[in-house]
Amino acid sequence: MSDGDFSSNRLISLVVVDFNAGPALERCLESALQRDDVPTEVIVVDNASSDGSAVALATRFPEVRLLQNADNLGFAAAANRGLAAARGQWIGLLNPDVEIPADALSTLVAFLDDHPRVGAVGPALIGLDGTPQPFSYGGDPSLTYLVRRGWGRLRGQTLHQWAGGDARTVDWVSGACLIARREAWEQVGWLDDGYFLYFEDVDWCRRCRQQGWDVYFVPEVEVTHLSRPSYADLARRQHYLRGLQRYYQKYYGAWAGWILKTALLRQK
Repeated sequence: MSDGDFSSNRLISLVVVDFNAGPALERCLESALQRDDVPTEVIVVDNASSDGSAVALATRFPEVRLLQNADNLGFAAAANRGLAAARGQWIGLLNPDVEIPADALSTLVAFLDDHPRVGAVGPALIGLDGTPQPFSYGGDPSLTYLVRRGWGRLRGQTLHQWAGGDARTVDWVSGACLIARREAWEQVGWLDDGYFLYFEDVDWCRRCRQQGWDVYFVPEVEVTHLSRPSYADLARRQHYLRGLQRYYQKYYGAWAGWILKTALLRQK
């Protein structure tokens, strides 16, 4: 099938980065593939998993395109391999622990169709217990924003409504489930692979907005996110802080970066 055929069939490409995702990956792929609302291709990029999760794809999901890395390249670099291979009119990122309801993709694609200046959309992330998860979307993490968010936490408040309400423009949506039109990817470029884990989605959405596209949170669409890693996990915490530092180095300059570094050192 030619590229033109894919375009006429309104294909959506979903890129899933796997690293020892285990049974969650199978449930994710089942939810992504067992649908007839929009033609879908799924590209799994495996980051040298040791649990056999990628190997099982060949027999159970032969329609999935599997790209295997010899080493764990991190999320952004692995996702970029899948993004470069994607053939869809829309291209999305999907975490291997996310399950998509039957009409989610068609609703998000319809929103993009109806709003030609929207480059990317994201749904509400819902836990297994049905409660909304934080950080489905957010504001640009400036020093002022981080202070406001921290102060709100101390008072038992949040800056954002994580579920419900109308679709709204935001600074970024989570890469756990992010759908963007091909034109936006081609204009903005792929993810910054200088991020190993965390903030690559915030960075891409910022560049997307800089190119004149809007980014929207669409809470009428809810997808199940099976797990939200604890900030107490030392390895993930370190990746989070490194990602935040890289973001500051790119966008806020040396002075803001020094303030952030000093604040982070006080947390150790």
